Amino acid sequence: MKNIISIIFLFCFLLPVVFQVGIANSADCVNINTAPKEELEKIIHIGSSRAEQIINLRTEAPFSSVDDLGRVAGIGSSRLVDIKEQGLACVDEPQPKPKPEAALESKPEAVSVSPEESIGIKYPLGVVINEILPSPIGPDTEEEWIEIFNQNDFEVDLSGWQIIDTVGSAKTYTFPQRTIIAPQGFLVLSRPTTKITLNNDGDGLNLIRPDGETAQTVNYGRAPRGESFNRTAENQWVWSKTLTPGSANVTVAAGEDLRPKESPRGTASASGNPQTLAAVGEQPPKSSNPRAIVSVALVFAIFSGTMILALRKKLKIS
Repeated sequence: MKNIISIIFLFCFLLPVVFQVGIANSADCVNINTAPKEELEKIIHIGSSRAEQIINLRTEAPFSSVDDLGRVAGIGSSRLVDIKEQGLACVDEPQPKPKPEAALESKPEAVSVSPEESIGIKYPLGVVINEILPSPIGPDTEEEWIEIFNQNDFEVDLSGWQIIDTVGSAKTYTFPQRTIIAPQGFLVLSRPTTKITLNNDGDGLNLIRPDGETAQTVNYGRAPRGESFNRTAENQWVWSKTLTPGSANVTVAAGEDLRPKESPRGTASASGNPQTLAAVGEQPPKSSNPRAIVSVALVFAIFSGTMILALRKKLKIS
């Protein structure tokens, strides 16, 4: 009887302990399919922006496993390893993994592909920062801007791409979901939109793909007031007084003079032969024709001879 009472007492004592341990273990697991944003941010490499992405993605299709976090922009294979080693993220009820995301476990390779070939893990080349206005004539806080250009002949989804400021109070702008840039199209981002401050005494920008790789880095020195920093067709960068937000850049080669040039007296024609150009208001000299001179002289000589012969004949008759 004493043994039975002891067993009952021991069971009643240990039951709450086991229950508390179970609750503690459950609390240590952040279910990526159900956890609120604040809980998701406890997972390593998951900040505010990626937590929102997780919430949006799980409404479309639940995560089948922790490895399925590769669907989140910026979470590559190395970061998945960190998340799994932390052991905080979990999925209670695995779902079948969609086929397109299966390849996300390997690090994507940046190649230029058409929309039909892209399955969400390859990011096209040819998306570049094209023009920057750090020091506008008006207030910097309102009139600074960054222009993005899509060199491809197909549209590109910029969802999850980022622009990171590199100098001073560095800020990061993440392109919202469903941000589409048209083929050969431009996208102009104002400072009120990006919250990125372009320092007038020099700054830098990094364009980052969702896989965490740097697509482009742009650095500039002291910015002339009212001039934009332009990418040329040769991928060089020059300052230009002609601002072209949303259209092709207008740049001037180093040392080129934009002032109107006077027409020279002697220029080369398309065939390479020199041509003489008359100045404005100046009458070009008339060219002389040797044949015309000879003809006039001959007619004059014949006329003179005829007259002389006629006079001689008249004198003889007299």
